[in-house]
Amino acid sequence: MNIRYIFNRLALILPMAMIMACSQMDDYKEFIPDGERTYSGKVDSLQVIGGDHKVMIWGLLTSDPKITEARISWNAGAESILIPVTKTSGVDTLKHEIDELEENNYTFEVVTIDNAGNESVPVYATGSAYGDRYMLALNNRPVESANLTVWDQNTIVQFGDLDPSAGPLYSEVTYVDAGGMEHTLTVPVESSELLLEGYQVGEDFQIRTFYKPEPHALDTFSTALDNISPKVTYMKNMQVPFAASERSGRWGNLEGWITNDNAKIHGGYGGWDEWNSNIFNLESGWGAPAVTNGKIYQTFEVPAGNFTFKIKDLRDTNLTEDDDAYLVVTLGSELPDVENIDTAIGYAHIVTGKPIGDLKVDFEIQEGPVQIAVGYLTTQPDGSPGRYCNIRAFDFVQH
Repeated sequence: MNIRYIFNRLALILPMAMIMACSQMDDYKEFIPDGERTYSGKVDSLQVIGGDHKVMIWGLLTSDPKITEARISWNAGAESILIPVTKTSGVDTLKHEIDELEENNYTFEVVTIDNAGNESVPVYATGSAYGDRYMLALNNRPVESANLTVWDQNTIVQFGDLDPSAGPLYSEVTYVDAGGMEHTLTVPVESSELLLEGYQVGEDFQIRTFYKPEPHALDTFSTALDNISPKVTYMKNMQVPFAASERSGRWGNLEGWITNDNAKIHGGYGGWDEWNSNIFNLESGWGAPAVTNGKIYQTFEVPAGNFTFKIKDLRDTNLTEDDDAYLVVTLGSELPDVENIDTAIGYAHIVTGKPIGDLKVDFEIQEGPVQIAVGYLTTQPDGSPGRYCNIRAFDFVQH
């Protein structure tokens, strides 16, 4: 075969094939109304961050330096906003807050637009705007106990646990001290106890708990304030085993109580008895002298309110109607003498065989705070048999 003839034929055929191929490649353009389309660079890593009736649209612009705008649409395109974009040569952040939203879940569409009007492929992300429904579903930090001890004016609050999946951040406790000053303390979620120093007796404290519905939420939300009344312990050292501040052999003086000299008939001691599990007992006779206006008591301030001072547990006594032994509540800082018992706010005569429910003093303070004294007052004889009153427990409560 003539080689020159073959080359000549190829020289004619190849250009014709290339023309036909190009023609076929361009045939699809007749089906695109505006011809070939150019897309703007799309937003990357799109997120919706929720807040209080608002959201933050956040994303990255990693390419296409020609981007000048972004369109954010929601509610199936019924609402939208066009925001300007200043693009640099590096990675830029798209960040825009949309407020005044109804509390709801939303799907947002973001499209970028370049300086020629070309739009990107839409990118979608979902998120939530929060509001009253969310806040009403929040649980306040549970208070398992709150105990106020009057003698040191301290309240110890013990907290229960919260569900960590709900997003609790911390709690706030607000209280008023004895000087009228308000304090607000922050309680971390991991803390289970809080000390409220110098607490004003008769006042409630308030607690509320703060949450974030999602880790990077725009806003924090709080529960409503709950008012908590601490349980008040006015008296100390009220039950067996009673503590002694000092002692000698069987007898001693009660810690936290005021004991006058007339009650210290056992060599300078009286009221604390080692027998019967360290019990309260002011005993005369059997070799010990009589007691005249012996007083063992505590004094403290109380607010306005209704109260009860009582013997909660009496082991036994042999006091009679002829003996002047009383539970006493009086205004001021000291118990009256037996001869002036009627000046007290209230009193109960202690007699053997008397029902335990009658060994109490119910009283009301109409205006407070006021100082009161509460305790045990007795005049009782010596000799044999002597007189005793073994008390296992007292109680003082506010109703």
